[in-house]
Amino acid sequence: MDWNSKKVDLSLEFSRFKSGSSSSPWQKQDQWVFGLSHHMTDSVKLFGELIRVSGFAPLNFISGGHIPNQPNVTHSDRDAQSTILLLGADAAF
Repeated sequence: MDWNSKKVDLSLEFSRFKSGSSSSPWQKQDQWVFGLSHHMTDSVKLFGELIRVSGFAPLNFISGGHIPNQPNVTHSDRDAQSTILLLGADAAF
């Protein structure tokens, strides 16, 4: 779409990383992303994303085993909640 005769892009994305049974701490991680970008000029774009993550399931050592002598400890957490606001700019010269 256009705003002030300049291009504006909107985006919405959902993803689910399903990695374990419903009783495990590494069950899943859901992510919603809403994005907005505005082309100020042909070579400068400002952008922002609002990100909401439910659950924490890292890709490495997801089910434990990364802490010496503690094989069943994991830093996965199905109840974790994160909200992120990301702002930035792309510029080419």
